[in-house]
Amino acid sequence: MSARQIANNNWSYRDNYQSLLKLSGDELYDIVKCTECDFIYSKDLPSPDFLSLVYDKVIDLSSEQSLAQYKNEYSRRLDYLSILSRLLNDNTMALKALDFGAGFGQTSKIMQALGVDVAAYETSALRRSSLSELGINTVSSIEQIIQNGPYSVIICDNVLEHVPEPNKVIELFESISQANTIVFISVPSYEKHEVDRSVAALDMSLNPWEHLNYFDKQHLDLLLAKYNFDVIPASQLGADINIGLRCESNAFARLKNAAISCLRLLRFVAKGTCVESVNRRFYRLNK
Repeated sequence: MSARQIANNNWSYRDNYQSLLKLSGDELYDIVKCTECDFIYSKDLPSPDFLSLVYDKVIDLSSEQSLAQYKNEYSRRLDYLSILSRLLNDNTMALKALDFGAGFGQTSKIMQALGVDVAAYETSALRRSSLSELGINTVSSIEQIIQNGPYSVIICDNVLEHVPEPNKVIELFESISQANTIVFISVPSYEKHEVDRSVAALDMSLNPWEHLNYFDKQHLDLLLAKYNFDVIPASQLGADINIGLRCESNAFARLKNAAISCLRLLRFVAKGTCVESVNRRFYRLNK
């Protein structure tokens, strides 16, 4: 992808990204796939200074779309936090939680309001300042994360796709976890059947500046299993079962979707399996 394609496909970027990043727009950035395991990732790692400019300068946090997205994010976070509460038998007052890559703190704010002892880890100075203003316990180093642990809950919401070495992140999670710690992970979905569509549409999530890793369920589950985290099946989350039934624009599409959803429903009855996504994935430490 060219720098121009990356910027033009991202509504959150400022129009003067070229001058901010000192780019012409014609620079090329590769997203590649491993020939052995099919994992998709960004070929080259952006420098820390480049990423700092992208996150704190190029992204326009004051735009109407950014502000609307910030508010709309609360409903998604409330959804997975409500599932987490059920998994913990509503015993939130006794929790010590880590919000790893807390951003501007929507998740940390909700957990803190519920009485959770939460530590918000964030590398961006701009975002840490916002977290501190909210009165949230903010940490900025791995050493501080370790000092505040161990944790019974770890939130990793749209972070793992950004880090250069996801193995080290999950290894850290294992080392700071209590017995039966629950980890929530959300990353953009790149299942095999979705890749061609995302590439053809130059989806916004295709961004080798920000997104260094492109996960499907297989690769994410294998990564977590390597460090003794077992996936909690969607059928055990206490939430509505997803069989892929959705709104469609015409009758033929609705009929096709309904037929496929009926097959998924039969599979759920027989095997207890349903539609699952790396957009919302829960794991429990088996140790």
